[in-house]
Amino acid sequence: MYKEVVQKVIDLLKVDAQLLEPSIIKKYYFGEPLQFLDYPAIYVEHESDAISAGSTNKDEHAIDVGIVVVNRDADPEKADRDALDFAERVRTVLRANPTLAGLVWDSNVVGARFVAGTLENFALSGVRSILRCTAFD
Repeated sequence: MYKEVVQKVIDLLKVDAQLLEPSIIKKYYFGEPLQFLDYPAIYVEHESDAISAGSTNKDEHAIDVGIVVVNRDADPEKADRDALDFAERVRTVLRANPTLAGLVWDSNVVGARFVAGTLENFALSGVRSILRCTAFD
């Protein structure tokens, strides 16, 4: 179920008009890449699963998925603004499809964290959002 959830998040994001690959978001990655080939990029990874044993022979899963937007620009403010805009759009897309096309019972973005740094002569900006999915098996 984990890899299907990660892939479904990627599939939903990369067809959105404001997050299209490769015209807007240059590359989507399944899991954290060893290196980014182009920016902006998004990677999606399974983070954790809290399992509660159900009373009807079904377990309830609280699956956390990390969605990380990474942007690079010579202008630090532009790098920050664009990363934040992309992260807000990710949230909007996921809120519009809380069942991930029927794959999970419900989902919600439960947090986001901004990080910034530099790479050579460029500013790097990133936002890690956490999507919590509820599923039963």
